[in-house]
Amino acid sequence: MSMLCAALFLVLGPPTGDHIVHVDWSSAAGGGSAIADVRRNYVTAINARDARADVFYAPDAVAALSSGSIVNGAPALAERLRSALDTEQHGVTITLTPQRFVMVGATGSETGTFVETISDATATRKVEGVYVTIYARGSDGQWRIAMEVRSTGSRPPLAIW
Repeated sequence: MSMLCAALFLVLGPPTGDHIVHVDWSSAAGGGSAIADVRRNYVTAINARDARADVFYAPDAVAALSSGSIVNGAPALAERLRSALDTEQHGVTITLTPQRFVMVGATGSETGTFVETISDATATRKVEGVYVTIYARGSDGQWRIAMEVRSTGSRPPLAIW
């Protein structure tokens, strides 16, 4: 499925509930690029609770998560997202603040910061971190996430995303 078809489904699909992920585009250099569009569509999919996230990943994608785990391959990454969406973590929000999108040839990168917030009846907790996302353009011309690295430093993450 092409990224355009996926994006159209997400825009025309069923209405969504509360947003889990927010993006602050205010300081993003390169926010109008094709890889920034992948980020937009990916966030839209998460907020729509669309578990078919494998369309956003390269087949051999890898993620080094802030929990310390490493996930290999688009199917495993999509399954992790499906599991996270199935738990319906109420009160969890993640705010991404991309700083820079760069594209050179068939490779692109995104760097930024994130804030995870969990609010429940007793308290609100917050963890901040940094992330790097590497994109690759496939033989079909579509940009996909090839690698993600998230770090919260020495503080444990609050949410799985």
